Amino acid sequence: MVLNNAMEYAREIGALPGNPLKAVKWTKPRTLSTVDPRTVINIEQARRFLMAVRKDSKRGERMEAFFGCMYYAALRPEEAVDLRREHLVSLPDDGWGEIDAPDQR
Repeated sequence: MVLNNAMEYAREIGALPGNPLKAVKWTKPRTLSTVDPRTVINIEQARRFLMAVRKDSKRGERMEAFFGCMYYAALRPEEAVDLRREHLVSLPDDGWGEIDAPDQR
């Protein structure tokens, strides 16, 4: 859209005889509306992945927490990175806890 606007402006001020983008034929690619379950990690794979991440390096515990938050709480990477202790409403020794992270907007 920005490039098209620039071309239109160039045409308006006489720098171009016409907008060359008008000659380009393009259709938006079709997007899938469903997720193929074969492409999504399942719970057993997630557990094995998190265990492997923990054992892999000195930062293993931190990376396990990062990827665990992304998997179990469906956080985006930037949300997981921004989590702080004060965002944890409850964190039981066993079972599910609760996160109340500020809005990322």
